[in-house]
Amino acid sequence: MSSIILNSIIILIILIPMAYFFLGGKNKSKEISNLKTLANQKNLSPEKTGQWQAGVIGLDKKQEKLCYINNTDDQHVQVIDISDITKCDVSKQYQNERAHEKDISMLKKVSLRLKLKNNSEISIPVYDADVNPNPGNDLLEAMDWEKIINNLIKGK
Repeated sequence: MSSIILNSIIILIILIPMAYFFLGGKNKSKEISNLKTLANQKNLSPEKTGQWQAGVIGLDKKQEKLCYINNTDDQHVQVIDISDITKCDVSKQYQNERAHEKDISMLKKVSLRLKLKNNSEISIPVYDADVNPNPGNDLLEAMDWEKIINNLIKGK
């Protein structure tokens, strides 16, 4: 009898996280679908997409356009021509906090910063600790997009 209970507990320990990740994946695909739908209305077709807590991003390689949606304005897609971008970098802000009698530097905000030819700058929010304290893989996703965009710029 105890082995049945133990086996049931082990199965639940495995199945619950799997269900969580599968359901989370559906939410992500919903937001990416929303980006693709709104981008299509602007005659764009993003084949490369990415997502972070603050929104979604996509790249139409044929037309060389970058599009993104912030979660604060999820019905409006922003479009940027790759040829207008001179540099892309990831901006990170840290905050020092004291925990267990030690100073710890905690990630506070992450954004993807695009410098344009007209000397202006666009900051695409990626992560904000005030909204969600767990950064997940948002910083890594932003770093990947930094590489993608900079490679496109260098290829011109």
